[in-house]
Amino acid sequence: MLTMLTANKWVNVKSHGSDRYGRILGEVYSPDSINEKMVTTGMAWAYRYHGKPTNEKYVTLENKARSEKKGIWSDPKAVEPWKWRRANK
Repeated sequence: MLTMLTANKWVNVKSHGSDRYGRILGEVYSPDSINEKMVTTGMAWAYRYHGKPTNEKYVTLENKARSEKKGIWSDPKAVEPWKWRRANK
């Protein structure tokens, strides 16, 4: 999905700094928000910092995608990436 939305396209990144692992935190636009599209279609989790959402709009979109069983939410056993990484070290 991400490749489909961004391949061979110009994108703009609005950086919000980086996390403790040095990963860039930000939003990608082409021209609309790719982040929003990913969450809306159930292809991404809304980002949380220490378990707390950083963007309430994305949480609302995630909850809607969950209730409509879109994307990853069609799998009742979907595991959050951070929990999967912790369990598979």
